[in-house]
Amino acid sequence: MKEVLRKRNNNIHFMVSDEEKEKIEKLFKKSGYKSKQEFYLSMILDGTVINFDPKNEMSLELKKMSTLISNATNNINQCAKIANSTGEFTREDFKDLREFQIKMGEYFIEFRLLVEEKLSNFIKEKIIKNGSYKNPSH
Repeated sequence: MKEVLRKRNNNIHFMVSDEEKEKIEKLFKKSGYKSKQEFYLSMILDGTVINFDPKNEMSLELKKMSTLISNATNNINQCAKIANSTGEFTREDFKDLREFQIKMGEYFIEFRLLVEEKLSNFIKEKIIKNGSYKNPSH
């Protein structure tokens, strides 16, 4: 019989109750992982699974920011085109560009605050659940 060389050549088996299995299945479905093996290893080795649901608040904010950046980039390109073709750049052009810049800045600040709040809540939940928080990357 041919020997198979594998990086992962050990099997781990453990039993769970029906309630635990149901909870694990729900967490897996929410996690976004493609395989249960990936999910289990992340949970066990890192102690954390971060859910990046495309319908959640942070994802929607990312989409808004992406749209604003795209709009601002288009405006800058239009301003450059006008300036290059006519040699002029009007006060109105500057005003439009400044409005987009201000709007983008406001969204970046809102997003940063949202991320800080989510991370803070995540860490608080870990502390409440575990009694302390250990950063998995350390």
